Amino acid sequence: METKYNYVLFALDTDYYHVTYNDIVGFPFVRVKWSDLDKYSGLTKYLYRAHHSKKINRILRLPFKKLWFSSFFRNDFSDNKPICFIFWGREAVRYGTGYLGYLKKKYPGCKIVITFWDLVKYTFNDRELEEYRKFSDLMFTYDLGDAQKYDMIYQHDVFSYYPINTGSEIQPCDVYFLVRAKDRLSEIVQAYDTLTSKGLKCDFYITAVEPADRIERSNIHYLEHEMPYIENLKHVCSANALLEILQGGSRGSTLRCCEAIAYGKALITNNAEVLNEPFYSEDRIRFFTSQADLESIDEQFVREKKEYNYINNLSPIAFIERLEEML
Repeated sequence: METKYNYVLFALDTDYYHVTYNDIVGFPFVRVKWSDLDKYSGLTKYLYRAHHSKKINRILRLPFKKLWFSSFFRNDFSDNKPICFIFWGREAVRYGTGYLGYLKKKYPGCKIVITFWDLVKYTFNDRELEEYRKFSDLMFTYDLGDAQKYDMIYQHDVFSYYPINTGSEIQPCDVYFLVRAKDRLSEIVQAYDTLTSKGLKCDFYITAVEPADRIERSNIHYLEHEMPYIENLKHVCSANALLEILQGGSRGSTLRCCEAIAYGKALITNNAEVLNEPFYSEDRIRFFTSQADLESIDEQFVREKKEYNYINNLSPIAFIERLEEML
């Protein structure tokens, strides 16, 4: 694959990013810049955390952050192609506009791309967004509503197929759901009740719910911490179908959709926008708006293996190909 640009992706050193970017790791025109935090210790680590804390930097702009800039990325590409730097929204905040400005000066002709895989409101307020927009050449979002509201480009989540060995510790189920509750706990529990009443075995894992707010069910598990992403994929591979319930105000498919496509699972979703996606088929995806819609879902739909033949379109390689056309 020949490219006009070299690409540098800034990412946290977590299972999620290692899975998501798996397709492009190793290409000569790509560098994935994993989080620097683990290489520091003691006072240096403390200062690094403080300088790159989203919470602190929203309140106070700490001085001397530029002392770190030269260590974040050292250009070791073997050619002189211009560089495109790609930041997830929250990673852009961690590095700050000062670093984005540094990159523009250090690498003349470079491009900066910011992508959002969550609603923009969870990363920026309007003032902050405009501040970062000054340094970015393109801004992408997974959410159609945010694309229209903030004048961004719609881009489905990127995802790489990643082989998973489920082992014997994960029990098979019909419908699996991993979610941060946010504003949808009652909807989640109602979906669980309806699907289990149909004889389907559900296995739901929910984070960020206070003990007093939890609605108990036999196979709804409330987690105190985020589930490691590889563990999540083991559950995905052990399930027949995945559930997707959008948070209020969202109009974009979540990772559950990507996982269904990658691992050949049925998808049950309340995302109306999925009806317009090229991979949509009622044989693979059921859209619901009511309890009656959920009640119409039968065991045959859930338990049949699905073939989407679309995973290459979600690959970060496809995203880079799109950037090559747009930059």
